[in-house]
Amino acid sequence: TKSAASEGTAILAADLSDKLEAQLEATLLDCARQFIHRVSVVPEARIAVNFATAMHDVTEGGVLGAVFELAHASGCGVELWADKVPIAKETAAICRILNLDPLGLIGSGSLLIATADPDQLITALATASIPAAAIGRLLPPEEGQWLQQGHRRQPLSVPERDELYKVL
Repeated sequence: TKSAASEGTAILAADLSDKLEAQLEATLLDCARQFIHRVSVVPEARIAVNFATAMHDVTEGGVLGAVFELAHASGCGVELWADKVPIAKETAAICRILNLDPLGLIGSGSLLIATADPDQLITALATASIPAAAIGRLLPPEEGQWLQQGHRRQPLSVPERDELYKVL
């Protein structure tokens, strides 16, 4: 739900504002700081409970860590479609400047939901003004864990530490 790295975006915008303000518009940096108000997943969890086979909040390790953890806990393989993960323009700009991967940045405020009917869930969430996207699929465990980026498919690797710690 929402977009990748919401909490990381807010933290970096607040803690590194001196470094970022020279390269970002003030309005974009101000918007990024406000991402801290997006960290609750309670509204989407209340809706998703009617559709979900599994849920996991995206925290330390970002989307990459959460996808790995959900698949592991479910005893499944997984294919993550990196290009389908929503990334806010504020997040993209900050990560570009700091040379960080938004998929590995702390993402409190996003909820990863496994469901047999993603279209129906996305529609239900949209009715409540909660953006969501289908970003992958669970696989039989013997099929492994994969990251699909464009036409390139590679093994899903989880960062040893959150991207946040590269700069703080």
